[in-house]
Formats: sequence, C-alpha cells, structure tokens
Amino acid sequence: MNIDNRCFTFFNQSQFAQFSGNFNPIHLDQIEVRKTITNQPIVHGAYSFLWMLECLIQREESVFANYDIRFANQLNLEQEVSAFWDRESKKLKLFGKNDLIHVSMRYEDNNSALRFLSLLLEERYELDS
Repeated sequence: MNIDNRCFTFFNQSQFAQFSGNFNPIHLDQIEVRKTITNQPIVHGAYSFLWMLECLIQREESVFANYDIRFANQLNLEQEVSAFWDRESKKLKLFGKNDLIHVSMRYEDNNSALRFLSLLLEERYELDS
C-alpha cells in the first residue's frame, strides 16, 4: 500500500544537515558533487529512512524497534518518491525512478522505542516549521 509521496528539496536537505551535523558535500555542494560518481546531490539516507518511518507511524499502532535497512540505489534531490508498506511481510520500501530503499522490521512492544521515535518526530517538525 502506498503510504505517502514526496520530493526532497535542497532546502529540506539543508535543514536536515543542520539537525544531524552531516555536512558532507555529496549531500549539499552542487559544484563539488559533480566530481563524484553521483554527479548530483543525494538525500541523506537517515533522512529518507526517518521520513519513511514517520509515514508508517502515522498509519500503524505498533512500534517497530528493530530495522534491517538496505539502501539499494541513490536518492537524488528533487526526485519524486513513494513509500510503500506491506503489513503482512512487515516490509517498508521507497521507490522513485528505481528501487531505492528496503526496510525489514521486527515488532517489539517497547514504550522506550515509542518515546524515542516521538522525540525524533518532534525535532523533525521543528525543522519543517
């Protein structure tokens, strides 16, 4: 099931860099990145994962505490992406022009995990404001 769509912008990327402290030029420097194999800025992997997780939390009552994340391909800025959730297999995937991110989850009823995720989401909303 498609749970959300979005496009990560350079502005979003800059905000996440401030939040995370990750100012790697591959994410932010449009000139320097031309010297790399990607040839364009790519979205922070942690940022794309946290967005996918936020989409999932808004639709599920359970909290997943263990994640196996595989970044299959780069996610470019300004690329339209869709997050898909398969409740039966507990798989979350991100698709764009190609297969981007796979997340397998294991359920744990864990209140501390819920509090941690709530804090992350609160911080993210402050960045988007």
